[in-house]
Amino acid sequence: MAKLQFSKFSFILCFSALGMSVLTCFAQATAPAGIVGEVTLVIGAASLVGADGQTRQVDRGSEVRVGDKVETQQGGHVHLRFVDGGRVSVRPASRLVIESYAHSKDQPQLSAIKFRLDEGVVRSITGQWGEAAKERFRLNTPVAAIGVKGTDFVTQVGKEATRVTVNQGAIVMAPFDSGCKAEALGVCTTSRSKELTAEMLGQALIYRMGTADPSFQKVSKSGQLDSNKLLQLDRQLRDGADKPLASDTEAKNPLSAVGANRLIWGRW
Repeated sequence: MAKLQFSKFSFILCFSALGMSVLTCFAQATAPAGIVGEVTLVIGAASLVGADGQTRQVDRGSEVRVGDKVETQQGGHVHLRFVDGGRVSVRPASRLVIESYAHSKDQPQLSAIKFRLDEGVVRSITGQWGEAAKERFRLNTPVAAIGVKGTDFVTQVGKEATRVTVNQGAIVMAPFDSGCKAEALGVCTTSRSKELTAEMLGQALIYRMGTADPSFQKVSKSGQLDSNKLLQLDRQLRDGADKPLASDTEAKNPLSAVGANRLIWGRW
């Protein structure tokens, strides 16, 4: 099974490149063509379904490609690390499709990061590509579009509703209509769109099918992450693949991933 190989030699070469992002260059130099990320943690039953419809076994280190669908069963967790440092945690009983994951500094119109969450719960932390081209990032659910403004956010999808909470940054949610199409990218700026920021403590944004607009919903303050710890984790995730990450700790002791620490990936 092919795996991403992050060599120190490639990292040194990229570090020397003038004006180039270390992490992005590092990923581009070492990731085989077509691969946009890797699996960093698997707990329980899960699978990867390729664009060709073939189901693949999912293990730590398994490659992730555009068009892949990540499926988890009850009790299953899958964590993904993308080539730009972006992170996605797929919670139990969820289905997430990676529709696009590309970036072009010279031709921004070719950049596109796009996910589709059909059901379940995911947490996403945008990487360097998402930060550089926020207007080209989109997460679609069956009823609404979610665009970001540099973000760590959690999306929950039920049969007729989408609910989002934000740990860092901000998101904009908009129901699909003539002004907000599923095939588009970025934030939908319609009269029905609503913004949720991390500063709006104790709030979630929810849209239910059949209602006019998304609405705010109070959530338990105990569910809010400690902002200082979150910023520390965020810096760790962006520092590079040669440094210890939360996923490395989890792989050695998967049971710790469902402990009391909300910052451990398997927890959320």
